[in-house]
Formats: sequence, structure tokens, C-alpha cells
Amino acid sequence: MIEEDNESTRIEIDKLYQAISDAQEVISIIREKCTHDKTKKGKYMWRPGAMADVIMCKYCDEVIKSSNDPENFVVTTSTSNNDEDDYVVCSTTE
Repeated sequence: MIEEDNESTRIEIDKLYQAISDAQEVISIIREKCTHDKTKKGKYMWRPGAMADVIMCKYCDEVIKSSNDPENFVVTTSTSNNDEDDYVVCSTTE
């Protein structure tokens, strides 16, 4: 009985992992088509405790520039006066 419950759990978990994988593929396709012409400030976390400040696309959330990039970005200039500011990405090497 417990073994059957565990097998059922495994099947459900595998279905969910596949749904996540499928969704990530669709997101990737959408991001390839996006022009990324408006950006916003954000945070990106790739594992617990590891977070970076980023500039990301306002529409698809693609990370455009990260504070962890080798050419560390510093200058970000707001182009609007609202809470959803647009930013121009600049590098310290420019």
C-alpha cells in the first residue's frame, strides 16, 4: 500500500518536472522574439543566498546586464519618473 502511494507520488512529481521543463522552453522561445527595448531594475537569484542586482527586460524578464558580469555595470540612468523606471544599461568600461 505504501509502495503504491510512493509510486503515485513519483509519477505526479515527474509530470510536474516535465511541465516546468516545457514552460521553460516556451519562455525561452518568447524571450528570443522579444526586442528588450524597455528595461527595469531587478534582483536575480540563481541559488539560495546568491543574488545579484540586474537590469532586465520590462516585458519578458530576460536579464540584460548583471552586477556579477565581468564588465560590471555601474551607471543606470532612469528615463522616466514613475515606479516602473526604464534604465539605460552602461558599463564601467564605456
